Order: sequence, then structure tokens, then C-alpha cells
Amino acid sequence: MVRCDAIEDTDDNRRRLLCIAQEAFSYDGGFDWSDVYENVNELFTGDEDPERIANAVHYGSYDPTADWHRFDGYANIHSLNDWELLEEAWDERRELTEWAEEHEPGLLEDLTHDE
Repeated sequence: MVRCDAIEDTDDNRRRLLCIAQEAFSYDGGFDWSDVYENVNELFTGDEDPERIANAVHYGSYDPTADWHRFDGYANIHSLNDWELLEEAWDERRELTEWAEEHEPGLLEDLTHDE
């Protein structure tokens, strides 16, 4: 069992936690906040109504200079920087380690922790 208080707060460990979240999302849709794209164009398939895209930008928090983009709970674009995404991963570390212990224990091998 991973003790979350023993995980060192480093950029590498935050990125490892983000990878666990992304693996969980691809596995069962959990941690949907980790479903991010570097390019806002990747959010759309190409057959969306232009009005729908305009609304997603207008009602969302779109920032063309952001590192990442995703849809929020209302299907509007939410832009965020790398540190914001890594902060979310850090904040969810307990849930992420619990998910990994149950589904993919190998993902925990690189985290600094006491067992």
C-alpha cells in the first residue's frame, strides 16, 4: 500500500500521478480532468457546427497561450497551464494511488514511497 504522505512532492512524481490519471481515464473514464490536449483543434472532429465551437470558446475559459485544453462539464473549452494540471494530479494523489493499486500496480513503482 502506498502512503500518500510519503510521496515526495516533485515535478516528476506529479507527472507520474498525471500518467496514472490518464491511464485510468483510458481504462474506465475515471479522472476525466486528465483528458487534455495540447492543441485546441484536437478537441473537435471537424464536423462540429461553427456556432457550437464559438459557444465553447465564448462560454469557456479558452486561452490560446495555455499548455493544455479540455472540455469542462458544460462542453466548453477550459484552458490550463502545465502547473495547474500537475496541481490537480497532486491534489488527487490518494485517489490515484488507490486506483493504481487496484488496477495497475506497476504504475506506482517509480513513485517515491514507503511500503
